[in-house]
Amino acid sequence: MPEEKSTIVGWAQVISTIIVSLVGVYFTQKFSQEQEETRNTLAAMQLMSQREQSELDFRQKAFALLNEKLLNTRIPLGNRLATLRLFQENFNSALNSRLLFDALELEAEKAREPERDHLIGELLSIAKAATRAQEMLLGVKPDKLTKDMTEGESVKVHLKFEEGHHKHKGSETHEGGHEVDITLKKVQARAVIVDVMIDRADQSEYEVSYFDQPFTDNTLLPDGHRFAITLKDIDREKHKATLSVFEFPAHYLTPGYRPTFDEAYKAISQFR
Repeated sequence: MPEEKSTIVGWAQVISTIIVSLVGVYFTQKFSQEQEETRNTLAAMQLMSQREQSELDFRQKAFALLNEKLLNTRIPLGNRLATLRLFQENFNSALNSRLLFDALELEAEKAREPERDHLIGELLSIAKAATRAQEMLLGVKPDKLTKDMTEGESVKVHLKFEEGHHKHKGSETHEGGHEVDITLKKVQARAVIVDVMIDRADQSEYEVSYFDQPFTDNTLLPDGHRFAITLKDIDREKHKATLSVFEFPAHYLTPGYRPTFDEAYKAISQFR
């Protein structure tokens, strides 16, 4: 009996040691998980705070530049376009410049020939370069989803992430992407009017200009991802246009967009 009792006590000690160890491991993992969540929360709050402050600082300086250099009609338009090119080459993703381009275009239209054509050509060159730079940052392959269209023509585009992007849940119509129906309604001098239907849902009308840029002129999709249409070329005589359509991921926080705390938290958690 003493030996049997001693064996039972021994096994009880072993079991209790295992239980204590398992409990210790559980609480250690739980504590580490809580610490990780706390770090992510603090990082998300810091990210949002720094983003807000940096945007406020930049916008203050940017609007001062706009008033002093780009919208000052006492400065020759050619000189202001040189400033605009410098601005776009360095900060094209930080500010929606569509209205600025439109204002300078209206001013250039009033110039006499041949200066008018030169100014308009320079303005379009600046806009196209800025758009292409943003597409390259987003990983859009040249001509990957480029469509040549004629007025009245409709095309169906299946948006699917390029290699290296995060996968996302599919739509009802296509797993792993979105189905976008585009109809070219009208070709203008430097813009087109299109009807867009996403995943066979409600249809919307868009004006797509050479001066639109994907970082600031895009549509937020239900799953948090975004898609953009950029204008590549226009043949007004033949009523044709070349458009590029693409999607970019939800974790890409575009300029001017104020993410929710949950969005910032998820974006940080993905990279930890």
